[in-house]
Amino acid sequence: ADPADLPTVTKLEVVTGPALQHAPAKRLQLAAIARFSDGSAADVTRLTVFSVSDDAVAKVDARGRLLFAKPGEVAVLARYIETLVTVRV
Repeated sequence: ADPADLPTVTKLEVVTGPALQHAPAKRLQLAAIARFSDGSAADVTRLTVFSVSDDAVAKVDARGRLLFAKPGEVAVLARYIETLVTVRV
């Protein structure tokens, strides 16, 4: 069992890195940052599960790399432990 004083996740943020344009595709790196109850923060991108609202517009891999197949907007759902957050890109 986990120790009783183990910090808990208080917030999950998804941020974007620089976009790479390669006609006709557009790539965007996502990063997931967890904020904890003890005030610390950690990059949890590799431990986060990502999914998109429309696979015809974009796909996202396990490392948070988003690849657009065509112009459009998608919602990205990120899940880390029991914390969920949605962002539009």
